[in-house]
Amino acid sequence: MVVLSSVLESRAVTLVSCYLADLGGPTAVSHLRLAPGQAPQVAQRVLGGLPGQSHARACLLDHAAELRDALGELFEVEEVSVELAEETLERSRFGCRF
Repeated sequence: MVVLSSVLESRAVTLVSCYLADLGGPTAVSHLRLAPGQAPQVAQRVLGGLPGQSHARACLLDHAAELRDALGELFEVEEVSVELAEETLERSRFGCRF
């Protein structure tokens, strides 16, 4: 199981992602979005496989993509980018805590 949480303090937006997997098979993911003036939103899906150098890294990249999409929807902008520190990406290759 991998749990990731991101908080954009300036906008009071939070995204929590939980990944549950049998490393040889599919991964179940739940994303919880919290934003001011909106009811909490939960999205769940099953991913057939997560590409990446490690399961932790694949989860981190999926979480970043979900955060990018959530911010684009919340603030109605087409182009949003989420930057991950190189150290965080490197540590995720080995399944380390970030």
